[in-house]
Amino acid sequence: MPLTIIHANTLDNEARKTLLKLIPGDLSYHDAHYRLRHDAPVTKDTMAALRQQLPFDVNNVPETFAADQVALLITDMDSTLINIECVDEIA
Repeated sequence: MPLTIIHANTLDNEARKTLLKLIPGDLSYHDAHYRLRHDAPVTKDTMAALRQQLPFDVNNVPETFAADQVALLITDMDSTLINIECVDEIA
């Protein structure tokens, strides 16, 4: 079953309606993000529409993805992993 991750702590009713209209499925909250399980794969056009309409990141996760198997996470630091622009703070 395909999975879409919504990177948000809260979803208002309008965001829920927008999301579930474009990707019908089972929406659940999991520790600072939402997971949307759905029957059909999400097209690139649908993802582009969601990203334009919603003020947070929305990403598809491959069906074979196993979070407990992740051994290394690589990210930049400026406002991605933490909430401040650390390069500006260090300067």
